[in-house]
Amino acid sequence: MNMTTIPQNDTHLTFATIDSHVRAQAAMAPPQTKQSAVDRLIARYGMIRPILVALEAIPLIPPAWRAGLVAFTTTADEVTLAYQTPVLIPNPVNPDFKAGKDQ
Repeated sequence: MNMTTIPQNDTHLTFATIDSHVRAQAAMAPPQTKQSAVDRLIARYGMIRPILVALEAIPLIPPAWRAGLVAFTTTADEVTLAYQTPVLIPNPVNPDFKAGKDQ
């Protein structure tokens, strides 16, 4: 699961950037049965997050609804960070490595 695809720069959301993000995420979405329910929820939230953030900024939406969207996205962001699978990069052991040897 790769959560680095959630756009966090919410100040420049346009229809084109949201559409591009949703299309890219939909193309990469794994089959329904390949992940746990939490993983699927987080992946699908990552796909629609820009839409929710854009809706939060529309003044025609009643303030209570916008506050609900803000509360939801904030909570969902926290859950996403809490359950995010860390990307581990293998660090091969090199027995010849000596710190500062090249200096």
